[in-house]
Amino acid sequence: FMTLPSRELYPDYYQIIKRPIAFEEIVDKLHERSYKSLDELKHDCETICNNAKRYNLRDSTIWVLAKRLHV
Repeated sequence: FMTLPSRELYPDYYQIIKRPIAFEEIVDKLHERSYKSLDELKHDCETICNNAKRYNLRDSTIWVLAKRLHV
């Protein structure tokens, strides 16, 4: 969740996931004051969780963690 998956190790991730984003990008946007609203921040956080659930198997640890984060 903190960083994007390696393009070399997971090339299919970038074919499946149309808007890759990780928390490091969110942190950068916060430092740059790029978010115009709390909804924009929430949308990025939800995108991280949705991406993780879309790419990973339903019973995997990452999928379960994404489900917990996506409240």
